[in-house]
Amino acid sequence: MRRQLLAVVVLSISLFLAAPSAGATDSTLPEAPEGVNSIIGPQPGQGVEPQESGDRGGAAQIATFLLIIGGLGLMGTLVVRDMRKGRERRTAR
Repeated sequence: MRRQLLAVVVLSISLFLAAPSAGATDSTLPEAPEGVNSIIGPQPGQGVEPQESGDRGGAAQIATFLLIIGGLGLMGTLVVRDMRKGRERRTAR
């Protein structure tokens, strides 16, 4: 009974993975902006300026980057401070 159940599960999974999807021929890639000739992405100087804060290069992206850099700097500072305190404790003994 277990072998039959296992065979049914394996067969179901293999049929599900092997079956072509309904939209397999449609492209999911976004259309390139006008004037962009590269399939990789816009070349420097091409593309469009950010219109909203969430666009690439917008204010939200820059703020997120600065927060990440600030957080990494804070963590580095705390690690260095803790290492110095540990070294002072060891030399005080």
